[in-house]
Amino acid sequence: MIQNFLSNYGMRCSGEIDVTRARWSEAPSTLVPVILSTIRNLAPNARAARIERSRREVEEMREDLIQRLEQVPGSRRKTRKLLRMIDRLHNFSGYREYPKYLMMRHYWILKQAMLTEASKLAEDGVIQRPDDVYYLSFEEFREAIRTGHVDADLVARWRDAVDSGIDS
Repeated sequence: MIQNFLSNYGMRCSGEIDVTRARWSEAPSTLVPVILSTIRNLAPNARAARIERSRREVEEMREDLIQRLEQVPGSRRKTRKLLRMIDRLHNFSGYREYPKYLMMRHYWILKQAMLTEASKLAEDGVIQRPDDVYYLSFEEFREAIRTGHVDADLVARWRDAVDSGIDS
């Protein structure tokens, strides 16, 4: 079951926009606290209760907006427009995760390609270890692949800066 999950979502992680972050498939143990917390916090039928509570909250907000809008001149037309907009948001808000999911899948492919090249550079002694490439710009990385040379001091300076909390 966990293998299926990781094959579908293993390219995700906390802070996933940063390609240097370890993905769930690279560090599956990072999921353990999340799973345990979910188990502790989910009582039987909690999902159905949470959905119903959310549905009621949405309905209350909708009614509040309508009541406030009725105080405005021309409210009938504005109310119809508001209701159409709410329906549209309701229908499409669930789709917001798809583009990010696809983007993370592409980042995963790029990260794998980058680490494949970085492993070759490490094997050839150009860098000390594959994750050294995280401290290179794209152009520096490309140049390292082309020339087989990296300024080790540059990597060390960037690593020290990041480790000390200076991100630029």
